[in-house]
Amino acid sequence: MSAASPRDEGSSDHASAEIIDFGAIRDWLVFAVSAIRQRKGLVLLVSVCIVGLATVVVTAVPKTYRVSCRLLAQRNTVLQLRGDTGSGESAPTRAAADLVLRRENLLNLVKQTDLVRAWRENRNWLLRIKDRVTSLTAKPQTEKQVVDGMADTLASKMQVWTDETSVTIQVDWRDPLIAYRLVDAARRNFLEAKHVQEVSSVAESASILEGHAATTRTQIDQAVEEIQALRERKKNEKKEEDAAPPPKPSAAAAAPRPAAPPPPKLDPEQEALKEQHARRLSELPVVIESKERSINELEGFRLRRQAELQARLQETKAQYTDEHPTVLDAKQALQAASQESPQVTKLRAELKQLRGEYESLRAATGDTSKPRIGGGGRYTGGTESRGLGDVIRIEQESAEERDPEVEYARAKLRFAISNFQGMQEQIHRARIDLDTAQAAFKYRYTTVTPPEVPRGPIAPKVPLIVLAALIGGLVIGSIAAVALELHEGIISASWQIKRATSLPVLATMRTPELPRHSP
Repeated sequence: MSAASPRDEGSSDHASAEIIDFGAIRDWLVFAVSAIRQRKGLVLLVSVCIVGLATVVVTAVPKTYRVSCRLLAQRNTVLQLRGDTGSGESAPTRAAADLVLRRENLLNLVKQTDLVRAWRENRNWLLRIKDRVTSLTAKPQTEKQVVDGMADTLASKMQVWTDETSVTIQVDWRDPLIAYRLVDAARRNFLEAKHVQEVSSVAESASILEGHAATTRTQIDQAVEEIQALRERKKNEKKEEDAAPPPKPSAAAAAPRPAAPPPPKLDPEQEALKEQHARRLSELPVVIESKERSINELEGFRLRRQAELQARLQETKAQYTDEHPTVLDAKQALQAASQESPQVTKLRAELKQLRGEYESLRAATGDTSKPRIGGGGRYTGGTESRGLGDVIRIEQESAEERDPEVEYARAKLRFAISNFQGMQEQIHRARIDLDTAQAAFKYRYTTVTPPEVPRGPIAPKVPLIVLAALIGGLVIGSIAAVALELHEGIISASWQIKRATSLPVLATMRTPELPRHSP
């Protein structure tokens, strides 16, 4: 095998050294700069066209505005309810996201903000063209379908974050004013729903206790009537024995006297239905009072909000004209606050139904006593057929009698009195909890970051897009200038001859400059 010659080794080293031809790179860069200088108009024209196209696209693409608010949820150590511990299960922010994003709340937001009308009015020209083209081939949607679709869109555009102490509501929407109204309405609906939820749970507990107390009170009345009937029967038997002559001994006299027939009893189903009606009749006043107080408090919140918006409208009118967007937004916000919230509307319907049920139960049970609901839904206390002091006196009077039947009835009465007193104590605590829940809610939630109308969109970023279009236009224009220069095939440097013919250039000379593209 022959060894490689020195000449072959030199050629291989030369080939490896020219893997990166820096001279060629330098020559092509000089050529590109020369082409750009000679075709400045083309580079400028391409750049202007691309920037103009980007501007058209930016105006056609819908803008997205972001509005958010943050609520601070904290427990009040002074106005604290029983069972309100520091664990996550009792945290005020628990299930806040589900409460805001539930389907019923989204539909209420669509109706409160008149979202369908605003969506149709604020569509840009590109989307209006799309809607017209789509309407030619698709079946028109009903109003319910449009509202449901808008609720689905709102569910995808609204986000809720929670931790142990705060709730953040955020909406990304195409219109800044609508985004502001959506977040503000979602915040108010959340507070009202939490108010009803927290207060109603305590009111339900109090109403259940009232129902059990009514049942226990019925047992006390029955035990008292039984004791009085036994005492009356024993007294009559003693009078008969004292007034009657001594009986002659006979077989008939020796026979035991037949007992008096017991009073007729009601059918078990009728008795259970009567007891159920009495219990429900005792539960309703507390629930009605709670609903009435919740409505009054929510209406108070709305009136205070309306007063704040009225003051804001007066301030904006002093600074701007009536047609300014800020003034128009303040007017629309005031108009929205003047309407009754969905929570209050729902509570009014429930209150009307409960009042009707209360009156029908009074008529069915024949209750002719004073109603336990005063003016304004105020609960006036339970109805007692006999004072508890009289009942205790009857129980103590019967203690002197040693008759087994009376002793048994007295034991039942004593047990019923003990249960009733325990129930009364629990009802008293529940009533305190209800009043505490009403008062504590004012201090539980605080708006740390209120919603505000955004100053600019978050997408698309107009300055960045225009800058990118300008840079891209310069690059594309430069590439077009170089490509056009190569396409014409005009030799402007000696290295082009050397690379095209692989022949060395022996000499160069300057010639008079001629106009380009001359024959």
